[in-house]
Amino acid sequence: MVGITAHLNLDMRNQYGYNKSVIKSFAHKGVEDFFFNGSKKGIQARHAQKLADILDRLNASNLVTDMNYPGASLHQLKGKMRIRKRPPTHPGGILKRHYLEPLSLTITELSKRLGVSRKTLSKIINEHGSVTPEMALRLSKAFNTTPELWLNLQQNYDLWHASRKFNDWKMVESIAV
Repeated sequence: MVGITAHLNLDMRNQYGYNKSVIKSFAHKGVEDFFFNGSKKGIQARHAQKLADILDRLNASNLVTDMNYPGASLHQLKGKMRIRKRPPTHPGGILKRHYLEPLSLTITELSKRLGVSRKTLSKIINEHGSVTPEMALRLSKAFNTTPELWLNLQQNYDLWHASRKFNDWKMVESIAV
């Protein structure tokens, strides 16, 4: 299989605390074209699906351990990662403080511009509703951001709160690796 050499940034966050894209560049032009365009030129056909799986998993990873699966050979990392105690901000709070207030927009005005009901937007802004993929697309178009920003904000918020609210998941025993 083609060796994957990509410049990585695992467990790195930008100055706002949101995930950065993990894959920064590629040493192999064929792998880069495959990742971005699906072009199999320079990629052996029998390896295409496995390569796609690895690249997608890598790009979605937050920690090196996210790449630890049966058949992968990762070395043990040294050092201790700090545990976050401050809860992540709900995306509705970001929306309210970074967009509505500075732009003097009302919930009604923004809901019309986004093409959603006032109730739907109000639930998100008041931190009682979640940003869906469709809403992330609408927000990204309206505010010239990426949909991933809004989905990452929601995911970080949800995971942080779920990990503290529920304890049953801590009893699950590791099956692989």
